[in-house]
Amino acid sequence: MGIGKPGRWIFACFLVVVASFFAVGAFHEYSTRAVGRAAHEIATDAMPSIEHLAAMQSDARHAQYLLDAWVDSQTGGQPRDRAELEQALEALKAEQRAYLRLPMSAAELDLADALERADDTFLTAVDRAMSEQELGARALAQRTADFQVRPAADRLAGATGRDIDFNALAARNRADVIERTRRHGIASRWLLDGLCAALAVAMALVLWRSLRKSQELREEHAQLLERRAEELESFSGRVAHDILSPLAAVRLSLALLGRGADLRGRELVERGQRAVSRVERLTDDLLGFARAGAAPVPGSRADAVPVIDGVLEELRPLANEAQALLAFAPTASRPQVACAEGILTSLVSNLVKNAVKYLGDAPARRVTVRLVERGARVRVEVSDTGPGVPPDLVERIFLPHVRGRATGQPGLGLGLATVKHLAESHGGQVGLLTRLGEGSTFWFELPRAAPMALADRSPPPGISLQ
Repeated sequence: MGIGKPGRWIFACFLVVVASFFAVGAFHEYSTRAVGRAAHEIATDAMPSIEHLAAMQSDARHAQYLLDAWVDSQTGGQPRDRAELEQALEALKAEQRAYLRLPMSAAELDLADALERADDTFLTAVDRAMSEQELGARALAQRTADFQVRPAADRLAGATGRDIDFNALAARNRADVIERTRRHGIASRWLLDGLCAALAVAMALVLWRSLRKSQELREEHAQLLERRAEELESFSGRVAHDILSPLAAVRLSLALLGRGADLRGRELVERGQRAVSRVERLTDDLLGFARAGAAPVPGSRADAVPVIDGVLEELRPLANEAQALLAFAPTASRPQVACAEGILTSLVSNLVKNAVKYLGDAPARRVTVRLVERGARVRVEVSDTGPGVPPDLVERIFLPHVRGRATGQPGLGLGLATVKHLAESHGGQVGLLTRLGEGSTFWFELPRAAPMALADRSPPPGISLQ
């Protein structure tokens, strides 16, 4: 570092800062695209594949169960048994078609071919057993169910399991890409901050040494080189000006880059985060029934308004496909309920999905979510303009595997049962108000979360409450 050439050093430092801005900007653009691609693959390929494959497993086992029950019956089976069995088979075929429509890699195509062959074998065996049962050959149908249908169901379960593992691994790899990109982005920002801080210190050191040298020269040659000392003093002033100007520009650039990069980064990262959530929420939905009997975690609380807003944002494409309008009528306050956010998400999501699914051919297609505060409890109501629930189903609607008749909608009839178990396991309750031809209102209530201590409500430093 030449003492007599501080301007060149400062200019070189400034060039390095500018170059680092461009380099970090280019890396940030690359990393955000990588995050966007990985999140898109998770949301549109891996997680839908897992959802359809898991549904195929469930539908196949359900169909096997119904076939065994029908064949084991002494009277040849009731008409409702065959109808339920046919519905289970149609649901299995629908899930397979939905899965095969998803984009697949070359490696997954081989798994999909094996899955399709296993499914065809299973369906063929079930059809043979059904035909034998219809002809009265109960013993032959029983043998077919034991030695053909059951092994075929096991092979289908194995094929779907391998495909689920493949897509779960793909989702995990994409999540790893997001995490690595996030870490690299943080590292690059720290690197930029450290580089700029080091350059600022170096430029300050150059200025300080320049000024000190000028001071020494003035003291040493005050009498003999007064003009030179003045020139040096003038030069020092120009150097100071040259230092302050780029430093101000660098400070402004850092502020603008910080705001710009963080905002863009947050938007892209938040987009990715919202997807996972949707898988988690989706995962929570898939695991919700299994968790229905679990005790709530002590101290759990969820802010109802943002959770409901998030569910409606997620389900709006489903409502648009059904040509239905989603609306939310919150309370004036922001109540908190005594459960985890994932539990509340599963409760609201199941009711809204159920309302959209069973709108039928109603001319007015609207689903409205209301938030009602009832003292120590908070009620969530989901109203629809559908055909209403038949009287014979009202008392059984929250039981497992109970579904509306002749809807043609896929599913196992576990959504409302999940709502009932989750609500009751958290000390709440569920209910239904319905009128044929006018619509239904499904609701659940949960205890209000206990007030937080004042220290717990205080925001972290630097965070303001709106």
